[in-house]
Amino acid sequence: MPPRHQEAVVMISIGVIGNASGAAAYYAKDNYYAGPEAESIGQWFGKGADALNLAGPVAATSFEAVLAGHLPNGTAIKAPSGAEHRAGLDLVFSAPKSVSLLALVGDDRRLITALEDSVRATLGWIEANLIEARKFDPTSGSQVPVRTGHMVAATFTHDLSRNRDPQLHVHSVVANATLRPDGAWRALRNDPLYDQQTTIAAVHNADLRARVEALGYRTRPAEIGRHGQFEIEGVSREAIVAFSTRSAEIDAALEATGRSGSSAERELAALATRNTKDAGATRESDRAEWTERAHAIGFEPKALVEAAMAQAERGQTLWTRIAQQVRGVAAKGLAIVEAMGLSPQERDPLVPERAGSLTPEQFAGAQAVAAGVRHISQTEAGFSRFELIRASLNLGGPIKVADIEARVDLLQDKGLLLADADGVMMTTRGAIALEQQVLELARAGQGQGTVLVDRHAEAAVQQQARELGLRRLSPRQEAAAALILKSNDRIVGVQGVAGAGKSTMLQPVTRIAEAQGRNVVAVAVGAQIAQQLGKDLGVPSNSVTGFLYRHQALLIDDGLPDLKERSIHELSGSLIIVDEASTLSSRQAADLIRIAHAAGAARLAMVGDTRQYGAVEAGKPFADLQKAGMATAELTDNVRARSDIMRSLAPVLDAGDMAGAFRILEPVTHEVPRGDAAAHAVALWAQRPREEREATLILTSGRALRAEANREAQALLKSLGEIGQHGQRLTVLDRVNLSREEARTMAPYRQGLVVQIRTDMPRQGLTRGMIGTITSVTPTQVELRRGNSTWTLQPDRLARNLKEDAIGLFERRDIELHEHDRIRFTANNPKHGVLNAQTATVEAISPERVVLKLAEDRRLELPLNDPALKRIDLGYAINTYAAQGVTTTHGIVVMDSREKMLSSSRTLSVALTRIADQPTLVLDSAERLERAVGRHDAGKTSALDIYRAMTAAKEEPKIEQKELQKERTRERSIDKEIGARERDWDFGM
Repeated sequence: MPPRHQEAVVMISIGVIGNASGAAAYYAKDNYYAGPEAESIGQWFGKGADALNLAGPVAATSFEAVLAGHLPNGTAIKAPSGAEHRAGLDLVFSAPKSVSLLALVGDDRRLITALEDSVRATLGWIEANLIEARKFDPTSGSQVPVRTGHMVAATFTHDLSRNRDPQLHVHSVVANATLRPDGAWRALRNDPLYDQQTTIAAVHNADLRARVEALGYRTRPAEIGRHGQFEIEGVSREAIVAFSTRSAEIDAALEATGRSGSSAERELAALATRNTKDAGATRESDRAEWTERAHAIGFEPKALVEAAMAQAERGQTLWTRIAQQVRGVAAKGLAIVEAMGLSPQERDPLVPERAGSLTPEQFAGAQAVAAGVRHISQTEAGFSRFELIRASLNLGGPIKVADIEARVDLLQDKGLLLADADGVMMTTRGAIALEQQVLELARAGQGQGTVLVDRHAEAAVQQQARELGLRRLSPRQEAAAALILKSNDRIVGVQGVAGAGKSTMLQPVTRIAEAQGRNVVAVAVGAQIAQQLGKDLGVPSNSVTGFLYRHQALLIDDGLPDLKERSIHELSGSLIIVDEASTLSSRQAADLIRIAHAAGAARLAMVGDTRQYGAVEAGKPFADLQKAGMATAELTDNVRARSDIMRSLAPVLDAGDMAGAFRILEPVTHEVPRGDAAAHAVALWAQRPREEREATLILTSGRALRAEANREAQALLKSLGEIGQHGQRLTVLDRVNLSREEARTMAPYRQGLVVQIRTDMPRQGLTRGMIGTITSVTPTQVELRRGNSTWTLQPDRLARNLKEDAIGLFERRDIELHEHDRIRFTANNPKHGVLNAQTATVEAISPERVVLKLAEDRRLELPLNDPALKRIDLGYAINTYAAQGVTTTHGIVVMDSREKMLSSSRTLSVALTRIADQPTLVLDSAERLERAVGRHDAGKTSALDIYRAMTAAKEEPKIEQKELQKERTRERSIDKEIGARERDWDFGM
């Protein structure tokens, strides 16, 4: 039976084999077969196979028996009671199209061998790192994973796509059986293979690329590739497109339906466009047709093959040629690293070796790992070993997974990378130092704050609430308000569940502070959340970025006395309230606390919920501070919940009981066929009366579902005549997510993307605000054009010490706007007074102008070419990241179990806790989604937590003072422009 492939990820897909019946015939079909030798149809692989005396060619009977759970040694792998036996998984490794063309049209059979050898090498890595079973642990009383290192697999090489295009791929069928260390044969635990699918892709691509280069070919990164995907130089895009008719069918289907092309959507399109194979075609007719097609487009693969063979005979690769052009070991290593698009950092703590002490290949591996650490560390304080391997391999170069693993082990041995007891999670000394600095800064404020109300604070708060016309505060709200007023610590916290009435509690606190003549400032990471808090409290507000920029003089030891005096005047004795504090990064928290100390603020109150989404960048300081003993009041009651179902859900979500949440939601859950969730949610929304519809928010787990729901809503409203029938096309810009380390490499830049300069770069002749389209990319620079102006960006010269992004990278996308459409801004625009995530309605639109209606009946008229209209999207649906801090009467939550990284307990909890009255859940499979959210939290990592796990000690690590001093020195040297750019934090855009 053919496998059901669930998700395609660059060159690697994993499919489930439903049962063993007919599996041998499926994999051995001669119309797939790439070689003339019958025994090459399939080969056994793995230590598990060896233990069962399964070696060499695959026999149909033994293959199907193993898949059925009947092992040659008489052992039977049995399914749990009431469940069907899982036959196994099909890991499909596909060669780049250029490799397939040169192997099958150019007849370079060396490439077929290279693919097969690379797959077996990758399977060996999988076997050593990802093959697991379960074992009962008497201590915990539950089944726990145990790594076995024994795989039972069979590989089958095929050479045709469904449209009979040349497409080399290897099916690696992994049987649902593995040998545990205790000698017991048990079922395979699949989770690690799915979890590390992209890491497997990176390992395979790096290995295959090295083998292809050893055959004399030069490679280049794929135009739109991830995880190290590549193509062979000399094979034109025209040739690749001409021999990719299956991809063209899928792309056409996606375009026809307006879908975004995510891996899940491509899978659905592939199934929908699947044709019956041409049974009458033969291998000879295939090859004749390929030759004719190649000739028609001027593709001559034989010349490329002959040149590669000659190059291989000389024993040269791209990397050896680069090294031969310079003298000296250090220079050779530097030349290779620069060819990889990297720029080594002087005195890099992760590359402490003196120049020339590493071989060129070792130096390349060292720089790749260092760049990988910097890339991951921007967003996470801790990371897994697999994440680091993947990030390092994605940079290309003459390195394989063994090189990266050796380098990671060396850095661990030197204490430059610190890992937990299992060696799974890792962090850096710099991350630990920064997190410890946050705790030290908070401790330094103990007893240094100002008592705002020394006695009877509770009574004062309730009296003020009455005067404001508020309901009596709950005991917990009263206690939280009293903590802010009575504490003599400068830094305090309020940990409150979603809907706990935190803003209501802050209103009387604000009035009491103001009555004493104190300034009260509302701050939040998101500008719109800050604005809303300021409006609720009637005080000035600012985003965290804007606040840090305004008061940055307090972070600098010397100079700027006038600015320091201004900040001290504004903040001395003030009450600073930080809302949604869980979204603070460690660096932001450190800077906020330092400013509060330097200005002599009376109180810095951090208010938030650790169960909500965390920071975009590294750290979870709000949780760390609570764990370290920061004076904290807790608000545990969701007063937002008005209906019985929401009141039932609140404590269940608070406890993290996802199974309980799904049980409660069962009456309002809609299970629909895969791919139909967004359309179904929109239909439910549109069926509601207009007034109820206005009070209902469509909440999606991610960008793809949001885009689809927006398209469906617009189309449906147009068909109902509720929006204008004639639309106006606009080109908008969607942000490309990349780290500051990635921005310094050449990898993310490609023709047609838009670059925005976000900081002055006098040495490159670039100023903040410049925007241009990429017209060409060379190995070292990016050519940009806007109108008649052209300029050049050299990514490797971007500053390393910026806290904010030096450049923004965007993709163009066309949308159509109609009269009465709802839109959402995706960036702040101070000129027009609009904020990121703010919504508006199109009142009128013409080829020249658009009139928007914003909140409070404010109208904004803009020319159609205004830059603000480049950063908009349809606003019928929002993803859950944008929803944090939002309240809606009713909500329709849309999720897809295939979006594994988005199917988390945190995503579901954030979505549901936005809703006050009636929730609706629309999904493809409640069972699969419940399982996914039950095992995936999507929480932030903490360097201190990893260090504690490493040392198994309860006290905090005593990081050397020089590490802390290094961090403080680096803080002082930060470019003074840190906040000049109001960062486009697009809530998942």
